[in-house]
Formats: sequence, C-alpha cells, structure tokens
Amino acid sequence: MSLSHLPDSAHPRVAVDPELSGGEQRALRENQDVLPPGTSPPPGRLHGLVGGGAARLARRLHGRYIVAADPDPDAKILLCRAQEAIGAVLGSEVNKAGLLDGMDNALTLPAEEWEIAQTLVAHSRMREEQRALRESDLTPLQKSRFAPQRDALRRSVAALTGRIEALEEYAARTAAADAVYRRRRRGTLPPPDRAAEMAELQGRNEAYEELLARTAAHELATERIGELAEDAAEIEAALRRAADAGTRLGPVPGA
Repeated sequence: MSLSHLPDSAHPRVAVDPELSGGEQRALRENQDVLPPGTSPPPGRLHGLVGGGAARLARRLHGRYIVAADPDPDAKILLCRAQEAIGAVLGSEVNKAGLLDGMDNALTLPAEEWEIAQTLVAHSRMREEQRALRESDLTPLQKSRFAPQRDALRRSVAALTGRIEALEEYAARTAAADAVYRRRRRGTLPPPDRAAEMAELQGRNEAYEELLARTAAHELATERIGELAEDAAEIEAALRRAADAGTRLGPVPGA
C-alpha cells in the first residue's frame, strides 16, 4: 500500500495528542486550516483575545497538535502515508465488525500517528540544522566532527520509514480481509456456519494485546506492526476457509 507517489505538495491532516479530550480533538480538526504551526511560539494572551477562537485554541493546546506547516516536504509525505494507512485500517469493515479488536485500534493507532508526527517534526528541525551546518563557514575538518549527527538522523529516518511501511502492510492485509468479508456479506459466497471460525479468531485475542503499544523504539514498533499484518492475513484466510466450508455444505435451509 505504498503511497510514495504522493507529491511534494502532500498536505497531511492535523495530528493531535490522543490524550486530549474528544471535544478538544474535534476542535483542532475543525480549525486545522487556520491554526498556527505547532512548532511556533505559543500565541500571546493579547493575540488570543483578538485572534479569534483558533488563536485561543492554539494558545491553550500549544504543543498538543501538529499541522501541515510543521514538517518539511519529505516529512509531509511520510506523515500522509502513515495517516492514509491508519485511516484505511480504522475504516475497514473487518475492524468495525470487531474481527481486529483483540487490540483496540481506535486507541493505539491514533497514538502511533501522534508519535510518528512528533518524530517527523524532529527530523525536519534536524535536517534544517544540518543544512545550516553545511552552509556555515566552518572548515571541512570542523564540519566532519558532526558526521555522527548526520548518521543518527539518517538511521532514525530509515527506522521510521520502516515503521510506516509496516503500517501500510497492515492496511494492505486488512484490505484483503475486507474484500473477502464484503463478498460474503453481499451473498456472492454461501453463508457458512461461522461458529468454529469465530471461536478460532476470538482465541487469538490475547495475541493482539500490547501490539502497537506506543513506544519510541521504531524497530520494535515495526516488528509488532508486522505481526499485526500477519494476523490480518490469517483472518482473511480464516474467512476464506469458512466460505469454502459453506460451499461444500451447500446453501443454508431457508436462506
């Protein structure tokens, strides 16, 4: 589910701290086009009085949101990719039907988005620092002393990109399970006896716990998301087995 085709003008939606109340999150989303950048200094009290509701909201929730103006172009693309993948999982029918609810996607995925957004803003700031360093009048020898900084940034970007790719794989596996689920619901596949398959799926609930927990270790998060993608594929396979069983048994009487 790679979205690497996104242009440099990619416009991610506002990312919000999941610890905010539902009302505060809605207010930030409704005002995202007029909010000042989250990386800017907080608006002063006078600005909050004369700048309208958005300025007051930004002053009160400064540091708790990230808008499209905060990350640089490279980071914008990665944030869009993460948000697209997360939105696909949360909007999937198998998620809404509870087939993925061994872990609470509605809680863990917004936390994942927030952590990714914060890291991308840090990457943007550090890239600007490195650009300024390259253009400074320091000697080449002096600049070389900061090579470990560049290497740390490169490794962090690679790790975060891998984490986002794992989210995209999770979304792709979820979409595959969705396709089977929709065909069955439309009646193009005979309705099987789902009791055994549902018991099998519910028995996997414990395996989902703690996956996608908020963590600063991108490598660990990528591994966990990869396991989720594998489980989504197993859900798809289980749905297919249930459908095949229904085909062999024939139509349900009275259906």
